[in-house]
Amino acid sequence: MRHFFITVAFICTSVFCYAQQDMPSRIVGRIPQPNSLSMYQIQVGAFSHEQNAVNVSGKLKNSGFNVILEDFNALTRVIVTGIPARDITASLRAIKNLGFDSVVIREESAVVRKELVVVKEEPVALAFAEKWVITKGGSNFQSFEFTRDNRFIVAEEGGAYGLMLVHFGEYTMPRSDVITLNDFGTVSIRQRDGNKLDFSFSSVDKPLRRTHFAAVKESPMPNTPETNLFARTWEVVNSTDEEDVGMIFLFSIHGTYLVSRPDGTSFLSQWRWHNEERNEFEYSHDDWWSYGRARVTTLQQTSLIFADPGQYGFKKGYSTGDLELIQELTPVTK
Repeated sequence: MRHFFITVAFICTSVFCYAQQDMPSRIVGRIPQPNSLSMYQIQVGAFSHEQNAVNVSGKLKNSGFNVILEDFNALTRVIVTGIPARDITASLRAIKNLGFDSVVIREESAVVRKELVVVKEEPVALAFAEKWVITKGGSNFQSFEFTRDNRFIVAEEGGAYGLMLVHFGEYTMPRSDVITLNDFGTVSIRQRDGNKLDFSFSSVDKPLRRTHFAAVKESPMPNTPETNLFARTWEVVNSTDEEDVGMIFLFSIHGTYLVSRPDGTSFLSQWRWHNEERNEFEYSHDDWWSYGRARVTTLQQTSLIFADPGQYGFKKGYSTGDLELIQELTPVTK
């Protein structure tokens, strides 16, 4: 009888070992119960050289897997996404057969699941005013800003002469946690905690590659009737300098002053009110090392007119130039 039990134990152990041989030898994370309603992802590798990640991604895609590339610190993760719990074991065996012997299993967040589902729907009428300053992320992006009139401003290091590279355009929100930046990419808000948030960004040219960021929300200016009227997107319709006609001026409630030329080039400055009457504003192109001042003569729902004498950028503090530019603007509504 003892010999019988030893034989049975040996057979069961052999079957178990054989079953494990067709699975990756190193699995980090829990293999879920097949009846779980959650969706999962399997990380197949993390590479310091992007081309290696691209090669692995191609191999997995050719086998029918849904794959994304994800930036994580200095590495590029290769992740198989959208796997139902009941298919995890079969997916692990298929990944093993492709030659990958070390994987990480994670449950997908609700945000990730939404990103993987293609839904034909019209964007909902959502807009908000926030500026996110990047505190952690694997790119040159410095900030993401959104205005109440559905404009976005993304500042990135790497512009000419040490200036910020500016990405500017319109945004829509198909959901409250997803922001589509027209002709630029998609932002997915993963978590909010007070003035802190985590989000991911994927560009239009690499939609399956996500970069994760941690950011803090910058405090806006005090809410006043003048600020609410002024802090919008305007177009120059008349100017004493004809070359300015057609330019876009954006003043945000976070003190951003953006100028966008008709050729699509944009640059960032800063603005603030000069006095309590809020009929003069100051602006700076160098983080307030030097600044100028303009006088607002008309501020209405449909019209903004201000006089700008210019400034000397090489002089520290406030300066006034010899110009007397009169800018007449109307709000951009499209």
